[in-house]
Amino acid sequence: MGGFLDNGFSVGMRTGNSALAALEPARYFDEIPIPYGSSMTAIEAALDENAAIANAGAYYVKPSTGSDSNDGSEGSPFATVTKAMRTATGAASRIAMLEDAVIEPFDLRATDASQSTQQFKWLDANGYDVTIRVSGPALSAQTWTQDGTHTNCFKATLSVGTNGQITRVLNTATADDYGYDTPLRKYASASALNAGSDPGWYWDNTGKVLWVNIGADFEAAKADYRALYLNSGGLSRMLVYGAALGLSGVTLEGVYIFPLDNSGRRPEIWMHNCQSIYSCNKGIDLRGWAVLTDSQIYGAAFDGVNGFQSWSGGQSLIQSVNSRFIRCGDRRTFDVNGTYQGVSAHGGCDHISFRSQFVENNGQGVADTCINGASNLTWIRDSLATGGASGVTVSNYLFGNGTTGNRKVWLDSCTSTASSSEDLIANADTTVKIRQTAFASVSGVVELY
Repeated sequence: MGGFLDNGFSVGMRTGNSALAALEPARYFDEIPIPYGSSMTAIEAALDENAAIANAGAYYVKPSTGSDSNDGSEGSPFATVTKAMRTATGAASRIAMLEDAVIEPFDLRATDASQSTQQFKWLDANGYDVTIRVSGPALSAQTWTQDGTHTNCFKATLSVGTNGQITRVLNTATADDYGYDTPLRKYASASALNAGSDPGWYWDNTGKVLWVNIGADFEAAKADYRALYLNSGGLSRMLVYGAALGLSGVTLEGVYIFPLDNSGRRPEIWMHNCQSIYSCNKGIDLRGWAVLTDSQIYGAAFDGVNGFQSWSGGQSLIQSVNSRFIRCGDRRTFDVNGTYQGVSAHGGCDHISFRSQFVENNGQGVADTCINGASNLTWIRDSLATGGASGVTVSNYLFGNGTTGNRKVWLDSCTSTASSSEDLIANADTTVKIRQTAFASVSGVVELY
């Protein structure tokens, strides 16, 4: 598995009139979870936001020896995170792992009985290697036969549920330039796969047959490959429904997070020191709040984080601190069928990023738009957007989309490199102000502040 991007990019607090200049965007954000310069993690901010939680207790999970009939104490742990999540009430909001584990995605819903008294639940890897991933057949355990017609291809029928299917095939013997297992290209048919120049795969969902072409005998090489799956319900997601979920030290693989409000209860996702790798959808697709610190979303099929509209009680919010959004809309697996972003906040969603990076996304690094009648805010400070990935054809930063809405944008000490188009596009329905920021190519009007 790969690690975080570390290219030495670091921009600290500037001297001179920095504090005075920062007052302009800051005054529009009276209540943001993590103020600029704060050392709080997302989890600490979540506990502060959900002040009713004393966090005096924890339940423990150990899949290998635990039992859901246990009491969930450290000496008598549960076997499943789902049981712990549904048991945690009152002061016990933390669910701590007691060993390395791969666990299935789970939902957190306000309609669960425990949620009537519990506003925030936190899954803590607790120093262990914890991955959330849909289980599926091991490719190394299958018998692969060469197809008689498409002779470059090997195939096997996989035992998956009615709606279960493949989302990625990964080569574990080769790491890409970010240290992750290398994805194979997805083809639309067996004939296209047979003729393809790139190693790849095709999924026949009717027969539940996986076809693979690596230019060699796949049966002999199968130990070096693995797959990511949708489950028997056709899903690989975690629904946060009118609830608040925190994750720390956790890896999500092939899984996306979907926060939705319920009965006026704001959904929240808080992530600290987490990785989301190769999501089958967007990394996070939200109404409500998403707050990330020291986290990374890598190679999502679509956007890294997408705030698609407000929640029923107010504005949605995306906040990232010291986080990275890399190769979202990854064309190595999927042919381009749209424009995707590292982060995209639409009408009804505010966006704040400090010391974050938006790297090689298949579209914009950041694209924050508007809707008619809405007024939203973006503040990006000490951050980098860079192009360079195959298929990137649009600007690193884009704001507005020509509607009658309005988005106020502040870019403070930001950098743009390797754009294949403009560094910045500022549409007429936005007010973009920049400070200590110089872009080589700008479309639209910007102001200094």
